[in-house]
Amino acid sequence: MGENVTEAPCLIEGTYGAGNDAGVGNFELCVPVTGGRIEHWWRHNTSDGAGWHAGPVIT
Repeated sequence: MGENVTEAPCLIEGTYGAGNDAGVGNFELCVPVTGGRIEHWWRHNTSDGAGWHAGPVIT
């Protein structure tokens, strides 16, 4: 993560993984990279020591 970034990323906290509307959801990060692609990264916030995971690349 962090290589070939061309513009500012976008970070949101979604409700997926929260269990309910008041729970802690996953972080979702979309990063524009060279070639006009967008990398999607996510982090499961309810797991201790959870790292970032690569999701699909959007073209």
